[in-house]
This record gives sequence, structure tokens and C-alpha cells, in this order.
Amino acid sequence: MKRYLVIADDITGSNDTGVQLTRRGIDTIVTVNPHGIRNDANSYVLDCESRSLSGSDAYSVVKNCLAHINLADFDCVIKKVDSTIRGNVAEETMAVDEAIGAELVLFAPALPNLHRTTKNAIHMLNGVPVSQTEIANDPKTPVKNDNLIGVLSAVYDEPIGHISLSDIRNRQICFDSHRVYAADSVTNADMETLVREAMKTGKKGAVGWFLRHCRQSVGGRAPNAPCAGSGCQCQRSDPCPDKVCRGERRTDCNCTRL
Repeated sequence: MKRYLVIADDITGSNDTGVQLTRRGIDTIVTVNPHGIRNDANSYVLDCESRSLSGSDAYSVVKNCLAHINLADFDCVIKKVDSTIRGNVAEETMAVDEAIGAELVLFAPALPNLHRTTKNAIHMLNGVPVSQTEIANDPKTPVKNDNLIGVLSAVYDEPIGHISLSDIRNRQICFDSHRVYAADSVTNADMETLVREAMKTGKKGAVGWFLRHCRQSVGGRAPNAPCAGSGCQCQRSDPCPDKVCRGERRTDCNCTRL
């Protein structure tokens, strides 16, 4: 069984991710303690509780958490971000990127099933740029910039590439001009194409965590980490699987093992 390490920034997203992995038959533990992550048969979701921190503090927290983990123990290391890009998505992506020495970073936070999409590098909620929605007024983590290239450029000291919908749908995706890419996606099929083409490169970092799919990396056991959105299709009202908390609703679940 392939082992996954998912780095998240809050407990809700961490639990959602753990449920999705478990539903696919992957034994998963959700934890806030990086010291508890072991080289065993389990996959792990690490909640860094960093979403409401400053950008520099979030970077430091994620970097310090990863310093206590042997990333080579995992087949895939994945940075999960909020699908409305709340929080310190670029800073935390960079922290994971640096920890693994990624050759390719694919930043694709869309979640089409919940109407979170990206077009022309603008991230949208229900077809409206997120900076023009209620997300811009979030009391803790307001989103003021919905241009993914701009979000990444504010942190990365290197050019950011862009994979457009036209590139995806005309099968003209090229990962040769840049190392870090922001990617459009409006449908699940768009995201699946991104994953497939990224995996073909064989570059460290070319893995996928997109919607219904948990795809393994290419190139052996080298740890890999793009930033790929929430990856969860669940509604908050979905019940937990029986093995998690005996049918209770996940929002009321205090379990840490999923």
C-alpha cells in the first residue's frame, strides 16, 4: 500500500482529507503532532493549525513540523490548501517545496464539485472571483487577491508559469519553461488531465491529489509535493464512516484516528 503524508492548515480540512483517504481503503491517522508520525503502515494527515497565522509564522510552523518527519518514508507528500485559497497558501507551499526539493510545483486549488474553479489564473467561487465574494470578508483569513500567479509571486522569488484551460483541453501542457505553475481548472476532467501530464514528466513534485483520485507518484519513492486544493468532495453534513465514530456526523467527531 502506498503511503501518503498530507500537510494541512486546519482541523476541518484535515479530517475531511482523512475521511477521503479512509474511504479509499487507506489506513490514515490525523494528527497535530509531527513527532507522532512514524514509519509504519499508515498514511498521515498533519494539521499544522497555521491558517490564521501571519505568512512568515505559517512558513516557519510548517517548516519546523516537516523537520521532524522523514519524508522519504512516504510515497507522496502533498500540500493541501483551502479551495477558496484562505490562509497562507503560498508560504506553506514554499515550506513543503523546500523540504522536499521539488522539481515541479503544480498549484491547482480548484474543487469543481463545490464550484471552486480557476480560469485565466483567477480563482472563483460560483463563477465569481473570490475577492468579490464573502470570502473577502472572512474575519480571520480574508482573501484579497484571487490571481493565483500573483498569490505565488508574492512569496516565490522566481517566475511563475501558467497552465491555461486552453492548454489543458488542447493537450498542449508543457512543464519545461518554469518550475512553479498556477493551473486553471473548471471540471474534474481538467484536473485529471493536469495530474496525468504532470506525472508523465517524471519530475519530483509531479503527484496528484485531486477530487476523487489519489494517484501515486512517478519516479520511485522520492517524496513529492505539489499544491493541489482540498481534494475533498464531502459536504459538512456527511456522516463519518462507521469505523470512524459509529455513524456520528463528522463535524461532531473528536476522533484523531480515521
